[in-house]
Amino acid sequence: ATFVSSSYARSATPSTSKKDSAQERATEKRTQIMEKIEMKQEKIASKSAILQEKLKTFKDRRKATAAARVSDRLNQINSRKNQQLSRHLTKLSEILGRLDRRVDQAGQAGKETASVKTAIAAAEVKITSASAALQNQTQLDYTLNISSEGGVRADTKASRDKLHTDLKEIRRLVIDAKQAVANAIRVAATTLG
Repeated sequence: ATFVSSSYARSATPSTSKKDSAQERATEKRTQIMEKIEMKQEKIASKSAILQEKLKTFKDRRKATAAARVSDRLNQINSRKNQQLSRHLTKLSEILGRLDRRVDQAGQAGKETASVKTAIAAAEVKITSASAALQNQTQLDYTLNISSEGGVRADTKASRDKLHTDLKEIRRLVIDAKQAVANAIRVAATTLG
């Protein structure tokens, strides 16, 4: 029986090892994101407890319940939008991966692929920057920071506006990544036929 190292077996099939390493990186990244989300949820829970203590001192019960509801809702909106944008970025990465495999096959068939590779690299940079910004966005907490009972409306508006501008910026980055992927597909279609 001959011993064959696993690293040799992986290097024997470059396309499989590239795919395996990409899957390993994606799995590793997912676990890191999930850990950060859990830490964020713990942080939100502690801030929410502080908010609940402040709200107990309010004389107007309706205002206190409305503030608590708005605070929870802002964090839910942030979480839901982050998940949605994360799914978009994952889909864009999958599309770009398939395109890259097709370009590699075309390159092996003798076609010129330099311009397509450049467009793919540019799209990967856009996706990476959008992913990094999205990861930072998941760390943000929009629990209300209430200064006084009279300032609840202003504090709520400030938190809502901050959430809106942050999500708008992330969405713009995801749209840029989508356009870069579309451009890579266009370049591949014109170059490779």
